[in-house]
Amino acid sequence: MTVVPIRSSAPKVGMDTVVLTPETMDSWPLPVFQAPLKKNAKVLQISDQMREESGTPVIEGVITLGFLRGETTIYLLDGQHRRAAALLSGRSEFIADVRTKQYETMADMAREFLILNTPISRKTPDDQLRAMAEMSPVLQMIQEACPYIGYRYIRANPTAPVVSMSATLRRWRGSGYETPSVTGSYGGAVALATGLTEDDAKKIIVFMQTAYSAWGSDAENARLWASLNTTVTMWLWRVLVLDKDRSGARRYAVLTPEQFRLCILAASADSGYVEWLGGRNMSERDRAPCYSRLRSIFTSRIQSETGEKIRMPQPSWFTKA
Repeated sequence: MTVVPIRSSAPKVGMDTVVLTPETMDSWPLPVFQAPLKKNAKVLQISDQMREESGTPVIEGVITLGFLRGETTIYLLDGQHRRAAALLSGRSEFIADVRTKQYETMADMAREFLILNTPISRKTPDDQLRAMAEMSPVLQMIQEACPYIGYRYIRANPTAPVVSMSATLRRWRGSGYETPSVTGSYGGAVALATGLTEDDAKKIIVFMQTAYSAWGSDAENARLWASLNTTVTMWLWRVLVLDKDRSGARRYAVLTPEQFRLCILAASADSGYVEWLGGRNMSERDRAPCYSRLRSIFTSRIQSETGEKIRMPQPSWFTKA
């Protein structure tokens, strides 16, 4: 392998692409201000990837080393978690971009550490998903079928997306539990997107297309696209439309997608319900009352269509409210 040096014009800074061994990396002590090492799931994931990589594994990013004027000790300033992942992999050699810099004092080195670990612009979950969409067919499928799901400027103007991709994925996952929630321990936006299957994407698309045909992008319907109504409505879609099993105690109605659309259209026309949604969220206090109002709207709408009063689900989180 060819090692390509990349030298800075600054005399106190150098950068090289080098081959590192575990012994070399072990020789770099941490400066006293360095945060404790956390061998978290990300470190273990990177370690596994390096272990399975064909050829010499690459340590991503730039490892920054520092030394004080007149001293020979080389400190690992930035990259301790990547070093830990490399050492855990058990591989004998690694390719890395290594930046070395001289400092006058340990305080100068600490100042550089803070700069390196302070992002100029924090990436939001939707920023991460926008990048992930370039390599995720299921995200591309959702975006192409539902252009009103976006990554930025949500409801900023009449042509802007009405809901974000990260919110859509969180709410869909949360609606799949017995008790709908968007605060469960099921991971961040990237984890949700990584675990998303093509079947999941198709189900999300059909629901979102149904909801958009009922609510549209009108400003007065913004509350319907907020977390509480959307998540509870997704839960109802799963229970009344997708799940057709009515064995055992499941004696409630089965609705067609069109019947469901008419019900949520009725919800958007119910000014009392839309007004009530203002300031509400997916808390235990608001979840059951939201469902109670939607039950009433659904029952009335189907009765007006068929002349029959339907039975709605009676979940435990509703009866105990």
